[in-house]
Amino acid sequence: MFHEDLATRIIWGASQTLSVWVVDQDTGSEWKIRRDEHLQQMVKDRWNERKAFIVVDVVSKGVCTDKGSSAARCVSGVTNGSHVGPSHVPDDAEECGDTCSSPPPPPPPAEQPVAVDWNTLTIQENPDDDGLATQLVDEEQVYEAMGFKEVEAQEAGRKEVPILVITAEMQADMNEAAVNVDDTIDAEPMYEWDRDNPDMSVGTCYPSMNEFRLAVRQHAIRKEFELDTVHSDKERFRGKCAALGCPWFIRARTQHDDSVRV
Repeated sequence: MFHEDLATRIIWGASQTLSVWVVDQDTGSEWKIRRDEHLQQMVKDRWNERKAFIVVDVVSKGVCTDKGSSAARCVSGVTNGSHVGPSHVPDDAEECGDTCSSPPPPPPPAEQPVAVDWNTLTIQENPDDDGLATQLVDEEQVYEAMGFKEVEAQEAGRKEVPILVITAEMQADMNEAAVNVDDTIDAEPMYEWDRDNPDMSVGTCYPSMNEFRLAVRQHAIRKEFELDTVHSDKERFRGKCAALGCPWFIRARTQHDDSVRV
């Protein structure tokens, strides 16, 4: 049936026949279909893919080339679309050449690695190493190869510079030569205050009215009383303790340098 179907697609002469090959696209190998069993095997192998790549050559019956092999006689084939009956073919003859047999056998299964029982492995100590790790390289050789030994020799050759001791006379001369410098400038007064525990004593100065307000609020939190603001503007601040009968009272005024004095 396969030959009859090819006869409707390919034309060949009476002295010619067909040579059919199956090509494996994955491995690039190819094998020849010479008997019905080969065709059946090809169908089984390609059953899942539903596709097979077949190469058909029209060759002479007397000289048939099997894909580069030597010439061989052809004893069966299709002529003019009709199949040559089995009576025309000797029992020990195959179609065209015998250089390539049936489909290549499946590759042998890969050898499975032998499972290792790690629980049974033991480490045997070498009695010669006395329990010490094997030393790959001598430390002295590494020390010298890295250049540390040469640097150590250079450092040892240097003379230590003695540190001069300052005598009492030299210290007295330095004190006489010192010039007292006052970094405080009247035009730019600097006021510092403790932001955690500000001082509200009479005469204490703060850089500005905003910082004074922060300081007096922190003072009330620190001393644990409620602050009642009586009057507050850019020039003056008056406040008192909100507790009934408490005589604590505070006033602050802005000075000519914009500082605030309690």
